[in-house]
Amino acid sequence: MYEDHDEAVASLHDGNLRLWLAVTLDAFKTLQFNPSNMAAASWLFDPNELFDYVSDALGCEPDYLRHRIRQSLARRSARMPQD
Repeated sequence: MYEDHDEAVASLHDGNLRLWLAVTLDAFKTLQFNPSNMAAASWLFDPNELFDYVSDALGCEPDYLRHRIRQSLARRSARMPQD
């Protein structure tokens, strides 16, 4: 994990990190509106070194970030009208 805030902020300027952060955010947004999307779920919840890289850059443990993502998706699902 990054030792200080400045190092973490500097890492956000790395093109690779920006790419994988965008992929992670897209997967999260996809699951918000399409919970059955297996590709997005796999990216976020299956063992994945690139997701771990993004988590680390954000200063989070990967399992904790996955836990928070699940919580957020569950809250959204509970608020969505059922067909």
